[in-house]
Amino acid sequence: MAVKVATGVLHDFYLQHPREKGPDLQPLAQGLIPRLLVERWRGSVVGHLHENPLEASELQNVTEKAGLAARRALEADNVLAYGSTVLAALATPTYLLLVQLGDGDCLLVSPSGKTTRPWPRDVRLMGVETTSLCMPEAWKEVRLAVEPVADGSPALLLLCTDGYSNSFREQEGFMNVGRDFLELIRSEGIAWVNDRLDAWLAETTERGSGDDVSVGILWRQETSSELPVEETA
Repeated sequence: MAVKVATGVLHDFYLQHPREKGPDLQPLAQGLIPRLLVERWRGSVVGHLHENPLEASELQNVTEKAGLAARRALEADNVLAYGSTVLAALATPTYLLLVQLGDGDCLLVSPSGKTTRPWPRDVRLMGVETTSLCMPEAWKEVRLAVEPVADGSPALLLLCTDGYSNSFREQEGFMNVGRDFLELIRSEGIAWVNDRLDAWLAETTERGSGDDVSVGILWRQETSSELPVEETA
């Protein structure tokens, strides 16, 4: 539901603002998207609950796994059962619009291989703790960035769940995956990388966090010419 709603919200925003750019786009997106994202998601959840009310066995399962207080919270607000993070991106000819609520990672990779984040990591997200769409006033927790698209940059966008970064001992090692993916795509092709991605991710999490991992890669084909890739210390 979170994925469906997020893609729908970003698609609608693009239809209204297909080629706009400049400093006014960030506050415009910030004022519209977070509230709309949360409202549509909650509406979708309420509709599903109406057709599929929580069963006694499900409530008992919560009691056994999380305790009586958790069950009472769920009974008071059934939407908690659907709590979800969300990470989404809209790519247009003139800008990238990036949205995140909760854990996970978004990496921007320049044509030279320099990898950056659109925002600092949220220090509150430790272990299994995360912000979620089911929180009261969840729209306040939505992080949003508008990045201009110019001069072939960024060359690659990487979106991934937290199980990926948690599989690396050091953040520097994780940040290097952006450059690594860009090098492999340039040398072997996007289809070659795509065919091997599942196996790579399975091996990474088996050696690391053990968590399920989802990764999305968006690559600018026009940046595939021979460009130098920065070396890291």
